[in-house]
Amino acid sequence: MERVNYIGKEATEKLHTLLKNEGYPGSVDLLVVDLAGNMVAERLRYSELEDALESAFSLISACNSISKAFVQGDATECIVHGTKGYIVAVEAGQAILVAAGIPEHQLGLMLQKLRGTAKKIKNLLAPEKETTT
Repeated sequence: MERVNYIGKEATEKLHTLLKNEGYPGSVDLLVVDLAGNMVAERLRYSELEDALESAFSLISACNSISKAFVQGDATECIVHGTKGYIVAVEAGQAILVAAGIPEHQLGLMLQKLRGTAKKIKNLLAPEKETTT
């Protein structure tokens, strides 16, 4: 399986800031994972460490499976109905944006919002293009 290039500390900090400032409801967990399913950045909803860890482990497990489909080119978006709402994954260049805990009545609106955020992530992680004069 192909792995993405190392995502540096500065890019990771920008991803954390982006996830925090995008205005998603507090009831939704957000993760950015690389194409190997490794967590790069997150915004989890739980204040209790135990609940946050349980949610993170569940999401990471789902992300590993989802990332395989993205790497193979089989998918650019994925929607899974879970016990605590929907999990939606959207391709973001060399990463995948994953949101969990989305209620059914917000699914369409959240998918549109996630697509917009995924474009921002893709641009943020895109390598700088050198210009020649």
